[in-house]
Order: sequence, then structure tokens, then C-alpha cells
Amino acid sequence: MTDSSPISLIVATWRPQDRLAELRRLLDSLVAQRELPESRPNLHEVVVVAQEANAQVLQTLHKTYSTQLPLKITTSAPGLSRARNIGLQTVTGEVVGFPDDDCWYEPTFLAKIQHFFHNNLAWDGLHTMGVSALGHPIARFAKRPSPITRTGVFTRTCSIGMFYRRSVFDVIGNFDERLGLGSGTPWEGCEDYDLPLRAVTHGFNLYYAPSLYVYHPVPASVGGSAVADHSKLRDRVARQSPSYGHVLARHRLPRWFVAQEVLRPAVGAVMAALEGETELATIRLTAARGRARGYHRTRSIRPSPEQRLRLHGSAAA
Repeated sequence: MTDSSPISLIVATWRPQDRLAELRRLLDSLVAQRELPESRPNLHEVVVVAQEANAQVLQTLHKTYSTQLPLKITTSAPGLSRARNIGLQTVTGEVVGFPDDDCWYEPTFLAKIQHFFHNNLAWDGLHTMGVSALGHPIARFAKRPSPITRTGVFTRTCSIGMFYRRSVFDVIGNFDERLGLGSGTPWEGCEDYDLPLRAVTHGFNLYYAPSLYVYHPVPASVGGSAVADHSKLRDRVARQSPSYGHVLARHRLPRWFVAQEVLRPAVGAVMAALEGETELATIRLTAARGRARGYHRTRSIRPSPEQRLRLHGSAAA
């Protein structure tokens, strides 16, 4: 049994007064973490970074959980990436994870994360799967464990399942605040793809283990067929899909891969239309168009030497 590889968790939350039940569920799942025969969790700290928060709610959370968890609460300006970066400036654990405020862990999850990093010193990061309460994948995930390549990032990544040695951030930098929800830019997503792409490009070793998973409510997805509110999903896809194309272009992914990722939702739109799912077909077509738009818009802008250095390291400068 080992106490090494202390884990820090950064929880970015937007208006926690409106998401109190979900945030409590996460914190309760952290309180409930237990050891395994070969490992016990060393939860070094939980940093909650609140945006647009009610001060009284934060005080209540701290009073309730600070005796059960190594809890710290701070605030930030709006923006998911900004909030996580505030957390990264604070944490001191060897391994860092980024749970959403509405996800939760099974009781031995952190012990398993601890065991992986202690026994696999050659790996710099670990990606796990995100699943629903029923255990179904919440996105398009690869089924088999594997090292993560540049083109493999997109089926082996969700931010809630990303764990990195803190030393990785010393080299690649933190989350890009121009990406993600609340960024105030046209790129309202894909910060969780950009980060591992930078890590892999800089030579860090990332591993994907789908046998490990984080629970999360089922998000609306262009890949799913059951959609409760098509209009909300259509608006969300229209806002966020350009980010996907932006990241594909920014990291200069192979053109065959770009074509595949742009055409996939387009083919899905045709299939949905043939099955009479006109709303879903529209949403998938919106995704394809958004990806193509984001890709071409980014390709038309020549990156500065500083941007090339940040993305690709000194060899590409």
C-alpha cells in the first residue's frame, strides 16, 4: 500500500447556487473514497473554483465539507479554462484531475488512479472514460486501452477523465483560455482536446484506460438518437462545433483525418434523414458545417512564431 503520488482535483463550477445538489453529489463521492488492497487514495486537495457564486453558498459548502475533505474554495472570472487555470496556480499535488461539478466517482476510483501513477512512472497522463449512471459511454470512446496518439486524442478524451502529472503543465502551459465555455471567443469548446494534443506533441506519454471511468449525466450528443430538446442541442452544436475544426487546423492534423471528422456527422445526418429523424439530421449537419467553418477559418490565419512554439515546441519554431 502506498501514499505516494498525491492527487489534486480542480472543480470549476458556474453559479454553484444553481447546481448545489450536483456539487454535493461530487463532494460526497470524494468523502466516500476508500482504499484497495494494493493502494489507498491520497487526496491531497480539492480546489473548487467558483464563477458567479453566492458567497453564502460557498461558506456553507466549506463549513460542511472542510472537516471531511482537504477543501479549498476560490473564485474566478467567467470561463471554464480560466477557472481551471486559477486552480492550477494553486494546487501542489503530484497528479491533477479536473472533475466537472456534476460528475461523481465510484468509491475506489482515486485509489485506482493512485495505483496507476505510482506503478507506471513512464506515463505522464492518464485518460479514463466518461459513463452515465447506467454505465453507458457518454460520448464516442475507443473500446480498448492504448497509448494516446495525436489522431487518437479525439476518441480517448473527456476533461472529467483527464489526470496529468503536474510537471506536464510546466512544459506545455495551462489550458488555453481562448477555448472552452465562457471564453468569449468563437471557440466555445475543445479545450480538453487541445491540452493532450499539446502534451503528445511535446513528447509526453499519455495512456487511455477505458476500464476506469467517471460518472456524468448523459450530455446531449450529435451522435445519439434520443434528444429531449432539439432546439437547445442545435444551438449548442452551432456554438461549439467550430471549435472542433479550429483544433484540427491549429494542430495541423492530417488532411485525411480532418476529412473523416468533418464528414462523420454529415454521413450521420444522411442516415438520420433516411430514418425520418429530421431534427437530428439538422443537428448533425450543423455539426459538420461548424467543423468545416472552424477549420477553414483557422487555416486562413497564419500563426505567429510564438503560437507555433507553444503548440509544437522548439523544433517547430
